[in-house]
Amino acid sequence: MNRREPLRLDRRVWTVAVIGMVIGGVVGLLIWGPLQMVPFAMIGFALGLAVAWALPRANGSRGGAGGSGDGQPGPEDSRAQPDDDPRNPR
Repeated sequence: MNRREPLRLDRRVWTVAVIGMVIGGVVGLLIWGPLQMVPFAMIGFALGLAVAWALPRANGSRGGAGGSGDGQPGPEDSRAQPDDDPRNPR
């Protein structure tokens, strides 16, 4: 079973939640009027938190000289291993 790491409220999570809140507020305002803007904004915030939790977190560190989060190997990942190394299955 794949265990997820606990939800950390970092910048990415807050950004996605606030974007969901703004979109929910705009939808509530445009469709049902100003009285429904706040409830839809709250629902959008909750959905934003759920989406941020469900999205996979990028591997590697973002701020350091470690691996880049885009799937490309970082400086420490570029060490080549010989083909006959048993740690390198093919």
